[in-house]
Amino acid sequence: MFTPHDRDLVHARVLEWAQSDPRVVAGAVVGSLARQPGDRWSDLDLAFAVGEEVGIQEVLDDWSERLVEEFEAVRLFDVPSGGAIYRVFLLRGCLQFDLSFSPATQFGAIGPEFRLLFGTAIEKPSIGRHRRGSCSVTLYTMRCVRTYASSATATGKPITGSAACATTR
Repeated sequence: MFTPHDRDLVHARVLEWAQSDPRVVAGAVVGSLARQPGDRWSDLDLAFAVGEEVGIQEVLDDWSERLVEEFEAVRLFDVPSGGAIYRVFLLRGCLQFDLSFSPATQFGAIGPEFRLLFGTAIEKPSIGRHRRGSCSVTLYTMRCVRTYASSATATGKPITGSAACATTR
């Protein structure tokens, strides 16, 4: 099972990528770690803005390749929303990592769980919890898988599916 230290290492490394990638013009922590230190079970959610002349898919694919190589990430699914793309990964120890990219002209908070790390963000209307439902159900399901996988790892029971890929490498 991942530790907060493991999560912090991934967070720091991905921010290094952002700082050295000229295509990335802004970055933020979103989700539970944006406004509080999180807890033992908090996943990692990072959002980035890319310059208008840059294709989001190109940057997302480049970074996905790096995540697979460096952290043995398993790509689970994409959630497009407006001009943004959210890609969900499962890393070793069942750490869920939600990575998103959007055009700089659309980059900003859609709720209170947004902490700008660098660059600038636009003001956007909050979408509220009720409109995030379909994505939340999927992410809740992934958290259940992660919890099962960590429990199975601790008890020595076999693990199958994507969780097995992420925990046994």
